[in-house]
Amino acid sequence: MGTTLIVQGTLRGMGYEVECSLIATRSGSPSAVTPTFSRCAILDAPLWLPDGYYEATFCGQSAFLHRVNRAWSVGVPWRGAAEPPGGENRKPLGNEMCANLGASRA
Repeated sequence: MGTTLIVQGTLRGMGYEVECSLIATRSGSPSAVTPTFSRCAILDAPLWLPDGYYEATFCGQSAFLHRVNRAWSVGVPWRGAAEPPGGENRKPLGNEMCANLGASRA
């Protein structure tokens, strides 16, 4: 069973790139340097985002999501492209909390 955490991430898609909060379940070894997550869900994102396909990146990982009528579905296949538009311009998240998850358990 994993540990459930609230992490900060970035949503990209539909011409937008915004910060968001996710609830994620960490799986794998607690002493791992790079955390691995088995599932996630959007906890907080701007309500004005339009329906469509998005990529959430957090703690060095990605999840593909679909938003319909203000509801988020996780784990959907990406439609029509290898990655969302603008993916070539990705910046590292620099989320220290994620980088220190392994160290906090030592």
